[in-house]
Amino acid sequence: MNTKMKLAIVAGALLLAAQARATIAYDNPGGIPGGTYGSTTAGMQDLPLCSLGLNFTVNAPIVVTALGAFDNGLTANLAGADGSSGVTVGIYNDTTKLLVGSTVLFTASSFGTQNNGDAFKAISPLALTAGTTYTVVAFNDDDFNTQGNPNSGTIENTGGGRITFDTPPEYSYPVSSIVFPTFPDVVNGIGPSDRYDAGTFAFAPVPEPTTIISAALMLLPFGASTLRILRRKQVA
Repeated sequence: MNTKMKLAIVAGALLLAAQARATIAYDNPGGIPGGTYGSTTAGMQDLPLCSLGLNFTVNAPIVVTALGAFDNGLTANLAGADGSSGVTVGIYNDTTKLLVGSTVLFTASSFGTQNNGDAFKAISPLALTAGTTYTVVAFNDDDFNTQGNPNSGTIENTGGGRITFDTPPEYSYPVSSIVFPTFPDVVNGIGPSDRYDAGTFAFAPVPEPTTIISAALMLLPFGASTLRILRRKQVA
């Protein structure tokens, strides 16, 4: 195995280790306020043809490893607010209004992995850059809307300050598919930043360059040993 291959293996291992420490941005461990897991109506907002967006700013580089859709712990809710089309989730650049990466479709029969009140599907690692504001959008979700009140069912996790949650949340209605939401939801105030239980995502820190360099330096003795062995063989 040559040094380049070893470096690639170390870099891959570092990325996998970072993904293993993934943080759920909008976690829903307590169900909807006033409701319970498995509910289809208590506090739910059945609003088909609607894109709901929650905004966040990246403070240090992250990689998104999974996208999630709120179902309040009942995968039947992933049939969607219209009862048949499923729930689509994606992340948009808040400045360009363009989708970054791909969208993910959740259905009652294809929901991925359930975690508390959300279903998650893994995606190819999606790098988000520091200093940029993004919007995680869910379309056709059986969501929960706090209508300006605190969301006691959701925990916002910054990943140690790597992201900041922003207001106001935004929506677009009616639309026929997932789009960047353009209307600020300011009913009863501009917040909270987790006004909706809808789209969410899991993310991990991008390994710092110094960490990769340190790992590479650890491999240098092995590379030198390999070179010495090759030279001996050439002399022989």
